[in-house]
Amino acid sequence: RDAPARAVAALRTAAAAALTPAMRAQLGFLEILRDTLPGHILVGDSTQPVYAGNLGFAAATPASWFNSSSGFGTLGYALPAANGASVAQPRRPVVALAGDGGLQFTLQELGGLRDLGGHVALIVWNNRGYGEIKTAMIDAGIAPQAVDLAPPLLPELASAYGLPYRLVRGEPDLRAALRQFAAARSPLLIEVDAGAFG
Repeated sequence: RDAPARAVAALRTAAAAALTPAMRAQLGFLEILRDTLPGHILVGDSTQPVYAGNLGFAAATPASWFNSSSGFGTLGYALPAANGASVAQPRRPVVALAGDGGLQFTLQELGGLRDLGGHVALIVWNNRGYGEIKTAMIDAGIAPQAVDLAPPLLPELASAYGLPYRLVRGEPDLRAALRQFAAARSPLLIEVDAGAFG
């Protein structure tokens, strides 16, 4: 009975060792979300921490982590899916994790976030472009093309939809924003400076 458990532990160790330092930092970011917001549902878009999470994130409970970051993931998935999860599970806090690029595919869902008034935090991983695609191009020896972009002005965007806004530039800011979200039980747009988390 111990042999399979040892084999799994060895595989986990080897898989963790194969992750890049940036991916390990992104996993740490996801773990802060998990540990600070017990019982929440985390919905991911095609963004760097979600791709890293698919390689090594341990969700707290079943049915608390789902995303579109598999192969040719669907950009813009997180916010509409989080709105739906909030309608289906109104007692559970929901976090939508999207990149600044992916969010622009479904910006209109900010209206749904406001109008539904659910307990949903939209966390925007702002790396000023399509960071996951850029990394893949560099890793493949391809000069990055069409992956750097100027993100929308997120404070103004939140204001336009009547949503509260927080800027996160490190772990203390993140924990404070998550505590605010947990206490308010209402929508919140959180912009994360991706450079602060690897």
